[in-house]
Amino acid sequence: MFVNSRQPESAVLVIEPDAMVRGTLCAVCRDLDLAQMAQASSLAVAEQRLAEQAFDGLLLSLDDVASGLDLLRRLRAATWATRADAAVAVMAHGCDVDTAHALRDLGVRRILLRPFKIRDAVHTVQRLLEDCQRRSLREP
Repeated sequence: MFVNSRQPESAVLVIEPDAMVRGTLCAVCRDLDLAQMAQASSLAVAEQRLAEQAFDGLLLSLDDVASGLDLLRRLRAATWATRADAAVAVMAHGCDVDTAHALRDLGVRRILLRPFKIRDAVHTVQRLLEDCQRRSLREP
């Protein structure tokens, strides 16, 4: 039997208050060896994780739009260990035009609308990782 002992190179932080969604998504991504997955149950926990570790991508629940946008603004201002240009996707129940423009201006690459299937969230993580790979290829 072949066992993949290779550690995924990329790290993704999932910021989601629902433990079932967060845990299932991270477990599936780990099982598929997509990335090193980390979890945060709140924006406050996410801030601690972003300060301590550099993540290549974030999947952010946008339940509280104002607080989520504030976290993204601080991320883009390079205030943490995570790169300011980290790939970001958001999960939301809906998205009005003003929020969509704000997300675009903050470099959010994907919006995953709820309710969604876990496979759609996994696909979103895969696309974030592809964005990370393209970015690393452009760097000198």
